[in-house]
Amino acid sequence: MKFGKNLKDMIEESNSEFADKFLSYKQLKKKLKSLPVPEGNTSEKLHPVEISVSPEGESILTNNLNLEQQSFVMMLNEELQKFNHFYIEKEEEYVMELQKLEEDLRQMTDGTAEELSALRLRFVKFHGRLVLLQNWGALNYSALVKILKKHDKNSALALRSPFLMNVLTQPFYSVEILKELLERAEEAYKVIDEKQSAPPP
Repeated sequence: MKFGKNLKDMIEESNSEFADKFLSYKQLKKKLKSLPVPEGNTSEKLHPVEISVSPEGESILTNNLNLEQQSFVMMLNEELQKFNHFYIEKEEEYVMELQKLEEDLRQMTDGTAEELSALRLRFVKFHGRLVLLQNWGALNYSALVKILKKHDKNSALALRSPFLMNVLTQPFYSVEILKELLERAEEAYKVIDEKQSAPPP
């Protein structure tokens, strides 16, 4: 099954909050079809692309590009900005949510079994949302790799490698805070499990 079909199916099955935050793979494929087709074997005629990065994280190509190439790169940059804005917003939201959950756990010194179970369920649901965000980022990175591979196969410009080097510095790809949140949520499970298994006073 083709990647585009797999991506479409995953988007349809995803949380509605994420549905319009995935790579616009189909639209980028359409843009690829408008690029001039190079003559001969493209693998032998690929010209390296020089990229600089703007303060906003956009890839700026220093090569002279035709309008179709410029339009393709501009759309890729817009997609990166879409990923970054969504990811930063969710990361901030989840940091605050975890602080509230941890505070509720600290205050539950002698909670009933039902209260502990309810709090554990809140942590489980929160952990699930973190994993969903992590998977969303990985899937978008894979989609970028695929569309850039298609670009380089059908173009005289070698865009994939320099563009992906920029992607590796983007907020949506830098998941250190997300990993920390996951670890803290998992640690909270253990604390709750210990409280639940502790003998009554």
